[in-house]
Amino acid sequence: MILTTRNLSDYLLSRGLLSYDTIVDGDLIITDASHRNRAFRVLRGPNPGYFIKQIRQWDPVSIACWEQEDACYRRLSRERFLPKHYASDVESRIIVIALASASETLSQYHRRLGSCPVSTGRMQGAALAALHRVTHGTGASGKIPWILSVHETNPAWFDSLSPANARLLEIVQGYPEYCDLLSGVRNEWAPSCLIHGDVKWDNMLICNSESPDPELLLVDWEMGVFGDPCWDIGSVFQAYLNAWLYSMPFHETLSADILVNRAGWPLDSLQPSIRAFWESYAAGIEVDQSASRAMLSRSVRCGAARMIQSAYEMMHPRQDMPPVGAAMLQTSFNILTRPADAIQDLLGIRDE
Repeated sequence: MILTTRNLSDYLLSRGLLSYDTIVDGDLIITDASHRNRAFRVLRGPNPGYFIKQIRQWDPVSIACWEQEDACYRRLSRERFLPKHYASDVESRIIVIALASASETLSQYHRRLGSCPVSTGRMQGAALAALHRVTHGTGASGKIPWILSVHETNPAWFDSLSPANARLLEIVQGYPEYCDLLSGVRNEWAPSCLIHGDVKWDNMLICNSESPDPELLLVDWEMGVFGDPCWDIGSVFQAYLNAWLYSMPFHETLSADILVNRAGWPLDSLQPSIRAFWESYAAGIEVDQSASRAMLSRSVRCGAARMIQSAYEMMHPRQDMPPVGAAMLQTSFNILTRPADAIQDLLGIRDE
């Protein structure tokens, strides 16, 4: 069954997820929120709303992503760091979860405030620590992120490659040291728990942000696999660093020092939130100081690799590599070559 705004109410009735009274009383509101997947928001008056997601393309990759997301929602159904799971329809590849009330993405929240509060750093750390702690154990490792092998990838293997993407591959593959450093991150991959796999601020919802007790939810679990927690941690680190880089006035012809000094979000304004994230995470997983240091070092290098992926995704439709893309690649390389300096100077995390 292919869902539309016209047949969705009938589908929900057939699944026992909607009552005729809601329709008769005029409380039902359905809006299309489709993007890469079919998606719908369902309001049911005073009752909790639904967010409904269905794959758009029935190809093996889309089906595999749906199955991974479904498995995550089923396994984590009792946890508070993701929306409540109501139903899954394997035949039609549909997932029904709770519609997060009074929510916005963490990207939207930070932009609205014009800052990254310490409180959101703590919430990110607590959410990821809870995920990694409750799923810690042994399991069949999922796929290692593709970007960790990008230096060995033939450009001809890509289905669609923009000129800017091709230039990124050329730069990364043209530097033997860059390639060796990425191989090192891949060789240290240590799966130990379920990871989200695609942590970014657009995949985090902050709910009831003006209340005394706001919530942070992780959404879009299509990349969720048994993997290395350092990938999720590093993804948060690079989200902060990308916010810093994107805030620089690259439209002007300025030296690197002046660009840094004119950043709309200076590093020293982001570092308290970064430190709060790491401290909250480290406290949540309860490891000793030696293990914490090792995890931090691996995480910052995973973040550097994730930054290459972010640059690739940003440049997908472009003809030319934008200056911020070049800055992301340079920053990534600098972190990989000097991770200890990056932890102190970029992240602002110092050994106590």
